[in-house]
Amino acid sequence: MEVKHQVYAAAIIPEYWLINLRTLELMVFRFPTGVGFQSREVFKDGEIRSLAFPDVDISVERLLGI
Repeated sequence: MEVKHQVYAAAIIPEYWLINLRTLELMVFRFPTGVGFQSREVFKDGEIRSLAFPDVDISVERLLGI
């Protein structure tokens, strides 16, 4: 995960999502700095919106398969 995190930040990818299947969590990284991300949020339920598609609600439970 750490390598991908650094590569995405260096490439200025505005947002990436990572699902941890062991803990059933969605981690959302946003706002790259070139060496990391300014924001890291963890979700276990609820709804989320991507920066790319702000008008689309996505169920966290559905992503996690619960």
